[in-house]
Amino acid sequence: MRALARGAMPALVVTALLAAGCTDRSAEERGRALFSDPGFSPSDRNFVSCSTCHAPGAVPAGTWLSGGSLTGVSGRPSYFGGEVGELRDAVNFCLRFFMRHPDPEPLPAEDPAGLDVLSYLDTLGDTSPAVPFTIQTSVVDDLPPGNAARGAEVWAGACHTCHGDKDTGANRPSELVSIVPNETLMIHGAEARIATIEKVRHGLFFGAGGTMAPFSLEALPPQDLADILAYLGY
Repeated sequence: MRALARGAMPALVVTALLAAGCTDRSAEERGRALFSDPGFSPSDRNFVSCSTCHAPGAVPAGTWLSGGSLTGVSGRPSYFGGEVGELRDAVNFCLRFFMRHPDPEPLPAEDPAGLDVLSYLDTLGDTSPAVPFTIQTSVVDDLPPGNAARGAEVWAGACHTCHGDKDTGANRPSELVSIVPNETLMIHGAEARIATIEKVRHGLFFGAGGTMAPFSLEALPPQDLADILAYLGY
């Protein structure tokens, strides 16, 4: 039999090794990959993943995430400020409302992808108190004075991932996302400031529409929101 040239390998062997590498991944590894994959939702209008709103550990400095840290998430007694009692239900909630999943129950009890994601979340710790998640249901403009320079930093760490550059929307991941502040001004005119406050605090809920997740008072404190508004020129 003719010896293989050094460094050569038959294509079938390469294919088999690659396939083995994929199929031999653990549930935790598959779940870790899904955590950062917008394809976790089958919607062709979804462009976000779990990692868009959540950090698996501590939230990095200079970053504001609507979903915060998931450290100890599998051991929390409740989610979304006590509105959801089970972790699977919380994942389903995110998939349905923020990731545009078309099914009312995206992950049935034995769904393989759901089990993989839950396996990964289990590795982030199994004991944690419920995380405060205060939604400001009645929006009023009672914010402190804002700092535009600091607002640029908060925008970069809280808003840029989805909305891209201010004024142009450049670098945003999808044209489905509004350009701020241009489109806000176009739609709401002189009320753009209060409309922006409402959108940030309510996300898609309370009649605001869209798919944006709300920023709780804990995830984005009032001063940070005031600084964003100053940066936007409101």
